[in-house]
Amino acid sequence: MLVPLQSARRRWRPAALGAALVLLAAVPAIACSATTLDEIEPVRASEVELQGNRFSPRVIEVAPGTTVTWTWQGGSVLHDVKGDGFDSGLQSSGTFRHTFSAPGTYDYECTLHNNMTGRVIVVE
Repeated sequence: MLVPLQSARRRWRPAALGAALVLLAAVPAIACSATTLDEIEPVRASEVELQGNRFSPRVIEVAPGTTVTWTWQGGSVLHDVKGDGFDSGLQSSGTFRHTFSAPGTYDYECTLHNNMTGRVIVVE
């Protein structure tokens, strides 16, 4: 049903407009409340996919000497995998591999996309 412009203006009363603005102001807070790496249960895996703007899984656990493979999925979006001691360079397809020799926690990120982070936990 089409509503005349004049009628549509009457529908936005100050109270309704105020409520809409409060709701819109809350959206960024909800969107930014992403789970931190510390809150994610590690997955026993040695392969990570770059899907959209996220790593999947975000937190993995491997044994010393394991080679982890990151695989770019779906398209032409550039990403990188950069951590302390390893850097894939910018890629939009293919794979990157890095061997983790020593126990520890290795955080990494895509330097092009905020909040695109991951972690490799190396345990004996």
